[in-house]
Amino acid sequence: MSKHKKFKPSISDKAFAAWLKLDPLVNLIITRGEEEVRRDIMLHFLGPKATKHYFKHLPKSKHDTGPVLPQTVREQENNFVDFPEKRTKIIKTLVHWAIDPHINSRYVSSHRTRIQIVSSFLTAMFLHANNQHSRLILSGIKKIAFQKKNSAGKTGDQSPSVQQSILNRVIEILIQNQKSIIAKAVGEIEEKMRAELLRSIQTLKGDKVATPYYESSIVQKKPLIQEKFPLPRSLSQELEMILKGYTHSPWEKFRDQAKSAQKELERLRYPLGVDT
Repeated sequence: MSKHKKFKPSISDKAFAAWLKLDPLVNLIITRGEEEVRRDIMLHFLGPKATKHYFKHLPKSKHDTGPVLPQTVREQENNFVDFPEKRTKIIKTLVHWAIDPHINSRYVSSHRTRIQIVSSFLTAMFLHANNQHSRLILSGIKKIAFQKKNSAGKTGDQSPSVQQSILNRVIEILIQNQKSIIAKAVGEIEEKMRAELLRSIQTLKGDKVATPYYESSIVQKKPLIQEKFPLPRSLSQELEMILKGYTHSPWEKFRDQAKSAQKELERLRYPLGVDT
């Protein structure tokens, strides 16, 4: 019968573990009551085997679920799509993961988790959400973007990558929504013109049965993105408020990008430069 080989850490693993445990600067940053942070750092850099070797006797809090990784967020996104009855709870959980400083401190690259949360919120989850859940998602986005507090006393997520992810997606949704409004209006005009043309032809031919003046041809099941757009006015206003918030961002590049997007939306709304 074969026996499992006992794990033996490499010299580099031992050196890293010793540094993480004994370095005075690390001990100044990581206090005695935050050993789970030390463990999570080792988990990130050395992997689970080495971490288990050094921390196998470390007690875990009953509330300790370990660091939240991007893959965990993607699993929640899938659950949101598959289980409508759990959607409110999933949204609140993801918002908590994004703004809780303790959870953020558990993963060295926690900004990647928050980027994934933003991506999940403003892509698949937003497209599948009803109006109530859409508003809840946008409320969570505002908390991440503008209301999250940190140790420096500043509000809003302090990762430029997270903020960039939010701003990019908000702009994409707003432009998609405006283009959908235009496409719907043009489609209705074309439908009316087509019906009017057919009626005129029938009149000239002497047909007795008149063609209805207007009857929408969109009767088949529409793709998901067509079902979501155009957005209700309340949702588009929420998105525009988020965009407006970025015009006051402490980062100049975000202020410029937000103002440029506002001009593009105005151009789409009033292509002739006239508010009619």
